[in-house]
Amino acid sequence: MEMDKDVCRRARIVLGGVAPIPWRLPDVEAMLSGQRVTPELAAKAGEAAVRGARPLAKNGYKVPMVRAMVARTIMDIADRGLRTAD
Repeated sequence: MEMDKDVCRRARIVLGGVAPIPWRLPDVEAMLSGQRVTPELAAKAGEAAVRGARPLAKNGYKVPMVRAMVARTIMDIADRGLRTAD
């Protein structure tokens, strides 16, 4: 995430370990871009990250885990004002 104080200027989100290949979340990236990062926005991003998820029989635990991890990571980055590049 590229942050300008509390506003996300640009985000790139890729999940690992949830599919056979890294899974990018362009809809969530667009949701964050240009927005002030709040706990509510982070929670919405977490929900959007798992929208349409179809877990297999023994990995359904990943859905709530990904939802929480995405929201928590967004807030951690925003709180620290970290700036990361591609």
